Amino acid sequence: MDLTIRFKRFGLEDHPVAQFDFLGSWDDSWKLVDSLLNRPGTTLYLDYWYKEPVRLCIKQLAMREKELLRKHKGVFICGEDFSLLPPQFSKVGNGEVLYRLRENEGGPCLDLGLPACYERDGIINLAHGMFSYSHTYLNPESQQWEPASPQVIAAYKEIQGLFKQHLVRHKFHKYIWTGRHALQLIQSGKARIRGFGLPE
Repeated sequence: MDLTIRFKRFGLEDHPVAQFDFLGSWDDSWKLVDSLLNRPGTTLYLDYWYKEPVRLCIKQLAMREKELLRKHKGVFICGEDFSLLPPQFSKVGNGEVLYRLRENEGGPCLDLGLPACYERDGIINLAHGMFSYSHTYLNPESQQWEPASPQVIAAYKEIQGLFKQHLVRHKFHKYIWTGRHALQLIQSGKARIRGFGLPE
């Protein structure tokens, strides 16, 4: 199934999410991000540890943005059609104070985690990526938990469809939505899969 109910890390265990898993190379990831950048009214906020509570937007895929995404591998997706506010910051740390955007506070927003691909011994190791949304969001104005709106669910399904234009559902030990470039690398013996229930 494309959509599974899972629990996420980073303190969100009590808030289940709908999650779409996929396999891809960095070339495949750039296609997914580009499809978001070309979606009208869509803003991408980098998911990483901020020293100041100032959100960093990914507005293009130039060298700097690609390096940031390779290093941090995640963005929160807001849209004029489904978000009321940007994702909100939470303060972390007793010594040096850092800030982290919270997927389920503010927004509502969607979450894209890019595959953490790396090369070792001449072989590219392909990890899994995920695209998700939380079923509940904390409204920072009312301080009430609210369910995901029909607009959030519709945007999730629409963007999942955009992603699938760059993926194929290929059967390995099980069916996995896979980027075309990643599939070429695997079939030519230049890459292998990490995760998806396979032994390390």
